Amino acid sequence: EYAAAHGVADDRWVFIRGERAQVGDLCENGFKVSSDLPGMHTTKFVVVDAAGKIRGYYDYDDQAALDRLERDVAQLVSELE
Repeated sequence: EYAAAHGVADDRWVFIRGERAQVGDLCENGFKVSSDLPGMHTTKFVVVDAAGKIRGYYDYDDQAALDRLERDVAQLVSELE
């Protein structure tokens, strides 16, 4: 419902909903990113593999980081094949 209300039609996105404390706990103890940001949104992409292991952090506004993100995701996809 949230995705549709905000015009997101891509089913690859997963939105987290819950009490602020629960989402904050997931951010800080799960993804290891701060939850003390406006709207609880980090400036990083966090890549998590199929086993739930964090494989990397990538700044959304750093082209070199985004290039690494693309390579690292391709590597993870190849591991699944």
